[in-house]
Amino acid sequence: MQVVALIDEENGRFGVAFPDFPGCTTTADTLDTAVAKAAEVLAFHVEGLAQDGPLPVPRTLAHLRKDRQFRTDARTARVAPVPYAPPARAVNRC
Repeated sequence: MQVVALIDEENGRFGVAFPDFPGCTTTADTLDTAVAKAAEVLAFHVEGLAQDGPLPVPRTLAHLRKDRQFRTDARTARVAPVPYAPPARAVNRC
């Protein structure tokens, strides 16, 4: 499974955020490093969320494109798939 990430570049730094996992972010000096770190930070973030309760079910890119906030955020960002292996518990946020 994959989760959609948005990657922005500012002043030579790349920032990664996940629309379906608010608060899960990372930064890096290169795009390749940002994508690699994104998978690591997502796994760590999900591990913490799983201890506190149900997890969101990530939306597909097609579903995200229907979301006005996502469309606004994605205008200046790169959209990238990030590998995701969810624990057994998950709940749909829709």
